[in-house]
Amino acid sequence: MSPAVRAVAARLAHLLVVLALVSLAATLMLDLTPVDPAIVMLGEQATPEQVAQVHAALGLDRPFLARYANWVAGLLTGDFGTSYRTKVDVLDAILAALAVTGELIVLSLLVALAVSIPIGILTAHHRDDWFDRLWVVVSSALVSCPPFVSALVLVFVFALLARDWPVHFPATGWTAFTADPLDNLWHAALPVVTLALVLVPNFSRVLRSDLVATLDDDFVLFAKAKGLPMRRVLLRHALRPSSLSLVTVAGISIGQLMGGAVVVEVLFGLPGLGQLLVNAITLNDLPLVQGAVVFIAAVYVAANAAVDLCYRVLDPRLRVAHGAVA
Repeated sequence: MSPAVRAVAARLAHLLVVLALVSLAATLMLDLTPVDPAIVMLGEQATPEQVAQVHAALGLDRPFLARYANWVAGLLTGDFGTSYRTKVDVLDAILAALAVTGELIVLSLLVALAVSIPIGILTAHHRDDWFDRLWVVVSSALVSCPPFVSALVLVFVFALLARDWPVHFPATGWTAFTADPLDNLWHAALPVVTLALVLVPNFSRVLRSDLVATLDDDFVLFAKAKGLPMRRVLLRHALRPSSLSLVTVAGISIGQLMGGAVVVEVLFGLPGLGQLLVNAITLNDLPLVQGAVVFIAAVYVAANAAVDLCYRVLDPRLRVAHGAVA
């Protein structure tokens, strides 16, 4: 087995262990929570006999390990259980909400990268001049501003104050992309900007730091000595090897965006995973909470695995290193 295959196999094994621990913790919620699922389903007026029947039907009278093994077996076949409240299949509810949250995350990452990469290049090329110093101040202000504050400011300015302007954005509501793409993007604008503002300062700083170091490397100095235009040196020679840390931070930020989506979706009234999870917790809908937690964890570890695989594409030195080991 080649070193590359062994590295991928080891990474996948690590991810499976993480998912196993998350699923175990999610199942423990049933035992640790003071809420009885039978009472949630039947109401406070339920008799002891009715409660016992529900426990038997749901398998809650079985030992913990048996219930855990049964739940994991269901996960492997795509059976996440059924909501106590709505009687809807948990996986169907998660996938419906994922369409909204997934779109927000993808658009937020694209917007953040589209803004951060030019800023990172400019601040690295013109290091320590007025623009670089100005961006330090602006990025510090953005970092110190939590998402819910940014969301409220954006709603106040671009939805409430702008009601009489030729262009204004909706403060709440959602339209599916398949129903009306333009209206979908119009409703997604303020939530996406809210999430992107959290990422831009960190992305640009990471890229600037790596670019500053790369611009002093011998191969970049050689490219400059050949008389290549500075724009080509920055974009063709320096940007790619300086993107590893940015890719890492972008991948890890998916988890941050998942957390930010909870706040943003509640504030803007969006039917995404964050809103789904908050409603499930409020209503003590434990199967929905379990399924959402495990699903979000799976997305997070899959994103980290994808980041690891992207290293080889972005930096040939890693492929050379593994070849030398082989």
